[in-house]
Amino acid sequence: MARHIFDDWFHNSFVPAVRRHLLSKKLEAKALLLLYSCPTHPPAKSLVSSNGKIRGLYLPFNTTSKIQLLDQGIIQNFKNNYRRELILAIVSCTSSGISEFLKS
Repeated sequence: MARHIFDDWFHNSFVPAVRRHLLSKKLEAKALLLLYSCPTHPPAKSLVSSNGKIRGLYLPFNTTSKIQLLDQGIIQNFKNNYRRELILAIVSCTSSGISEFLKS
């Protein structure tokens, strides 16, 4: 992600979409976009809407794994369980054969 692309997306896509959504819900057009720290993102001071009510804020370094559950091994556990169940299903299909099982 290049800085200018992200900055353009924030101001020309994200901010108008948030304003429309909040207006449709009859809420004040005020929002905060939490982002992980990435060197290619623009500085937080440039991620502010024209009226200052919609802004971007970066999380501190090395905190995403503590607050984002998917970074704590949930995805890996899901993949392991899926593979195990798939292998058990393949091994147990004796009537139609493995190639028919995989096609279905």
